[in-house]
Amino acid sequence: MKNIELDEDSDVKIKVNIICPECKKNKDLFIPLNSIKVSKTLTTVSIPPGYCCEHHFQIYLDKNFHIRGYQKVDILLDDIKLIDGLDYDPQKESSLNDTQIKLIKSFFPTIIYEYIFKAILLKKNVIIISEELDDNDKSMLLKFLETIMKDLFTYNVKVIKDKTFELNKLMENTVLIQDMKTKGIKNFTKNLKVINSIIAEFYEQKDKAIPLLKKRMKLIHQEVNFIIDTFSQKKESINKMQIKDTLEKNFTRKYKKEYFDFLLAIIDEFYNIKLNIYSDIMGAI
Repeated sequence: MKNIELDEDSDVKIKVNIICPECKKNKDLFIPLNSIKVSKTLTTVSIPPGYCCEHHFQIYLDKNFHIRGYQKVDILLDDIKLIDGLDYDPQKESSLNDTQIKLIKSFFPTIIYEYIFKAILLKKNVIIISEELDDNDKSMLLKFLETIMKDLFTYNVKVIKDKTFELNKLMENTVLIQDMKTKGIKNFTKNLKVINSIIAEFYEQKDKAIPLLKKRMKLIHQEVNFIIDTFSQKKESINKMQIKDTLEKNFTRKYKKEYFDFLLAIIDEFYNIKLNIYSDIMGAI
């Protein structure tokens, strides 16, 4: 069969033709059969720059090796030194082992975790519809979220099996997640660039996936609270550039627009704090 080959260890591999979602170049990719069997829903496969083309993207495969979707990966994270400087010992806060972490990654494709983490950081309730996750899986998922968000951000995430769940049953500010789609909050899937980078990093990191993700959330927590402490009580209007400059001086790093705007969105929606920002066309970012 043309779509199957054996490698040197006689492991069966399935051929999948991948197409870059940005430049449309294509290439055949051979994926080990066993790697798909362990997945409960869809399997995320990360395609690094240089394999198919110059772009970094992901594909989502079902159990029949059919491609269910593509996603660009926009790497914005260039602050590894700052992240490494944050104190965090995963052994003190998590008993998740490497096998469990691998299983957690297999629960959902990356896009679902992007929705979950964006919802948490913007203080939205989350309802996930999944018939594949059993009670042990649900417990492991919640343990994972507790490990990452403990002492940082509160959350309300539930997993149900009811595919007939109706939108009119949703609580206010609730995101319903099912089959890589969301319902309940208009335009929720827009502007995922920052979360996309964070979750892609989590999936691709093998040895320090949990500590690194925890540190990402810890840094975001520190950044938004610094902005709140510095600017929330100011009576006079301020512009974004002033906030950004002060933030960069304190954390000694440059902030890209998408990341900085996401911090402001967290302050607005999670903390419900309205900074007194005025529009300045000349200094706009």
